[in-house]
This record gives sequence, structure tokens and C-alpha cells, in this order.
Amino acid sequence: MLPDSPLLTVEGLGHDYGNGKGMRDISFRLWPGEVLGVVGESGSGKTTLLKALGGGLRPDRGRILYRQADGVTVDLLTLAEGRRRHLAALAEPRRRRHVSPIRPWRQERADADHP
Repeated sequence: MLPDSPLLTVEGLGHDYGNGKGMRDISFRLWPGEVLGVVGESGSGKTTLLKALGGGLRPDRGRILYRQADGVTVDLLTLAEGRRRHLAALAEPRRRRHVSPIRPWRQERADADHP
């Protein structure tokens, strides 16, 4: 079953560094399962866009809407810093502690060779 709203909606996003460079009027929707590629010439605003999406740059205009797992859509630009960090922590995959089966065998072997 497809959701009735996109996972991420960017509307009219823009940022001006004061020298006429940055990004202007960026809009798109990203649905679950989709992959978005950001390409362009040097100076076209790729890094500015990604910084804005990641929270490292506050855009001058526009909205970034994110649909949470519970279906509630929030504007990431209006959320408090602590709430944005909480969302980032939820999105980060949990890391498993890697236990190698080879390490204990090698240690046992070394102990047997040197009593």
C-alpha cells in the first residue's frame, strides 16, 4: 500500500549568500523507496541544498516538510534543535557490535602454544 503523502517535501527553498550565489526556488517531493540524485555544475547550489536539508544551513525562504513514522508531517525549519536531533537519531541505523568468531580461536591457539 502506497502512502498518501510524500516522505519529504521541499517547497520554494532558497538561500542567498549576498553575492547572488546560493540556491533559488528548489521544490521537489520524495516518496518512500525513491532515490534522489543531486547533480549540477560547480557553483549551482548542490552543497547549499544538501546543507539546508541536513540542518547545517538555515535557508532564507521555503519549507522542508518531513512525514514522520506516525504519519504526522512537520516543518523541519520550525522545529527546535533538540527535536531535529531526535529525528536524526531515529533515522540513524543502530550499530551492532561486531564479534568475530576468528578472534577467540586465534587467542585459544596462542594460549595453547605458550602455556
